[in-house]
Amino acid sequence: MKEVSFYKSCRRNHPKSKLLALKMLILPPSGIEDYEYLAILQKLLQAKKDKLTTGQQQNYAGLLEVPEDITSDMTTFTQDPAPIEARRDRIAQAIVKLNKL
Repeated sequence: MKEVSFYKSCRRNHPKSKLLALKMLILPPSGIEDYEYLAILQKLLQAKKDKLTTGQQQNYAGLLEVPEDITSDMTTFTQDPAPIEARRDRIAQAIVKLNKL
């Protein structure tokens, strides 16, 4: 895991540890970005709910759920990036559409 090797190298005062730390600050892990997308979508749903039909609200709210092809519980995750990337794209498209309302 990248995080484990990062922390091990920092503890050993590895010559590249400062570069790794800077990279970690500049490029946050994908999970944080995913959480931000979900938080933005949730806020937009709340703000724009009066402009959406019940069906639209349900469709957009469904994007807030994590499907089983990505994770089925707190310890089981997909190794295939395709469903994660597809979900990110759908969430991003929903954010763009809601911002236009």
